[in-house]
Amino acid sequence: MFNIDVKPSPRPLLAFLGIDRLFETEFDRRQRQLARKIAQYRAMDDQGLAKLGIKRDEIVMHVFKSFKA
Repeated sequence: MFNIDVKPSPRPLLAFLGIDRLFETEFDRRQRQLARKIAQYRAMDDQGLAKLGIKRDEIVMHVFKSFKA
């Protein structure tokens, strides 16, 4: 037997109402910054990453090492 959570997440409703960031924590902000930086690097081609000295499979590690809390 398994349990299925059918309650919708409150985040989409909060975003629709424009108050999603009102309840945001510092952890949420840092997570969003990290995700944005990782997405930027993943969108780059291999040549651009090589100029920065980053290998594609080391993007996440690079972002976490360079992130200052």
